Amino acid sequence: PIIHRDIKAKNVLLNETCEAKVTDFGTSRERVSDYTMTSEIGTMPWVAPEVLKGVRYSEKADIYSLGVLICELDTAQVPYANLVGTQGGDMQVTKAKIMMMVVAGDLRPVLTQSCPDIIYEITRRCVAYEPSDRPSAKELQMWLGEIHGLPPTLSKGLVW
Repeated sequence: PIIHRDIKAKNVLLNETCEAKVTDFGTSRERVSDYTMTSEIGTMPWVAPEVLKGVRYSEKADIYSLGVLICELDTAQVPYANLVGTQGGDMQVTKAKIMMMVVAGDLRPVLTQSCPDIIYEITRRCVAYEPSDRPSAKELQMWLGEIHGLPPTLSKGLVW
């Protein structure tokens, strides 16, 4: 499998039928069983905690980034945008502090209250702190296929 290492909204394009196409494979690598990936690649805030820690990571880092991307699509905001910036002239939280909180497992991206339950559950699993708690790409493919086949009343709020 290929590990993209920079999944984010800017690297996903939609064609005329709204099919998503992943782009920018400049940082991607083929996963080889005896190859250890530890270099920090990606764009904060889409980067998985294990990548930020500089420890060995796998394709599960891309699953985490996909979960963050889903949060971005749901909220229509860059992840953690509500924490960064100025409010009354005071800095709320720095990007470095956000990174430290993600590494410690104290911060995860959020979804809106109107997010459909099934999308919420999939996303929650994608952004799990432990890579072993995240779904595989095969599991995601299966779940998304099931969602796409739901009747309109059950897929309320989803746009296809």
